[in-house]
Amino acid sequence: MQNLVFSYHNLNSNYIKVSGGYDWKKTGIVYCQGKEINRYGKEYDDLVDELYISNSKSII
Repeated sequence: MQNLVFSYHNLNSNYIKVSGGYDWKKTGIVYCQGKEINRYGKEYDDLVDELYISNSKSII
């Protein structure tokens, strides 16, 4: 499902999010490629850092 959502752009991805019914704010768990990641843990921070760095490199 996550890969499907990644293929959408702009508002289409928001519609999928709203209809999904999952609220990570309640559990503190997000999913990345089928793996559970604690939103408040180091693994999540490392993932966000990696995504930010990868995105920065693609802009340059």
